[in-house]
Amino acid sequence: MTYRSHKRKVPKERQVAGWKAALNNPSTSSDGRWHARKMLLMKGHIGDALFTHASMGTRVRRVLGLRAKRSG
Repeated sequence: MTYRSHKRKVPKERQVAGWKAALNNPSTSSDGRWHARKMLLMKGHIGDALFTHASMGTRVRRVLGLRAKRSG
């Protein structure tokens, strides 16, 4: 009997979606956003890597180093 890893492989489109989400998440560290941008560029998703859809409020919070807004 051969050994098989039960590690499932994440589909490429889900990896790309995760990297795009990391760019727009205000709680993501600058290192995390840098890594996500690098991976998107390596996979050929140039538009997604360079032009994020983060709101102005999110951008201001990132610059000021503030945490994400709490809902509720």
